[in-house]
Amino acid sequence: MRWMSRVTIALALCAPFFTPPPASGQALEKVHLSMPTKNLLVWPFVMAKEAGIYRDEGLEVEISLLRSNLVPAALTSGEVDYTTNAETVIRAAHQGLPLRTLMAIGAKPTLSLIVRPEIASGKDLKGKAIAVSAPGTITAQIAREAARSFGLDPDRDITILGVGDQQVRLQAMSAGSAAGAVLDPPMDVIAISKGFKRLAWGRDLLDIPQVGLSTSLKKITDRPDQVQRMVRATLRGLLYVMRHRSETVESLAKEYRLERPLAEASYEAVLGSFTKNGNMSPTSIRNLLLQDPKGGREISIEKLVEPRFLEQAQRELGLK
Repeated sequence: MRWMSRVTIALALCAPFFTPPPASGQALEKVHLSMPTKNLLVWPFVMAKEAGIYRDEGLEVEISLLRSNLVPAALTSGEVDYTTNAETVIRAAHQGLPLRTLMAIGAKPTLSLIVRPEIASGKDLKGKAIAVSAPGTITAQIAREAARSFGLDPDRDITILGVGDQQVRLQAMSAGSAAGAVLDPPMDVIAISKGFKRLAWGRDLLDIPQVGLSTSLKKITDRPDQVQRMVRATLRGLLYVMRHRSETVESLAKEYRLERPLAEASYEAVLGSFTKNGNMSPTSIRNLLLQDPKGGREISIEKLVEPRFLEQAQRELGLK
């Protein structure tokens, strides 16, 4: 099958990162977690790995980058066990694919529209391109909503330029092939430090989920024990990021080679976007799907989200 080969090639090219040595004397169960980009909103997953929380649950989590449009096929085929790309999975499940989102990490988008120095106002974006990860993703939605907020028609007045990871988006803007780019912390803070400008906050434009933990119905059916451990460990990672500021800032500074003030500014920029307990608002899910031009069907939350693992983890961690 053609799409299967694309997924296999993409996964082969995505070298895993954040891989510590295996714990001595402990047989860890290997699972593969994909994410479309490395931004601070996925740091609960990163810290769950770096702080040994996944290991505590008997899991060896391999993390790699995978473009959003390949995620549904990778989950359905089993080439990926879990993904952070909740927005893509919710859309795919709404279209009938056997996928479910297990918990939320981001309550509101951390994304911002960053523009080149010569862009004085939103009106100056008319006829110009905005770099996003891919058409139909939350980054594209932020670009479109920002255009509307400036009185522009997103279908006629701007060009949505899908280029992939946010490092590539920043490069596209730096090279002048895009007048703006939709970026997350810390990349937005880095861009601003280089002379670019923040024109709009995504959190002011949309109330939709950006990052969460998702998997396949097959995984839920065949390995509920693993799913439970994965959800519990990820929830612990979320709590760790919110409660261990210094360690999280240090990890961020090391990963992006940031000076401490920039790392701290990035942490503060994203902190208010995290959920407090992993819950996903039905309203935010509906907001996400109502903006999807391919939606076209009644929204059934129970066919998109599987909450029982999170509810169990919340009870175990004293959050419920």
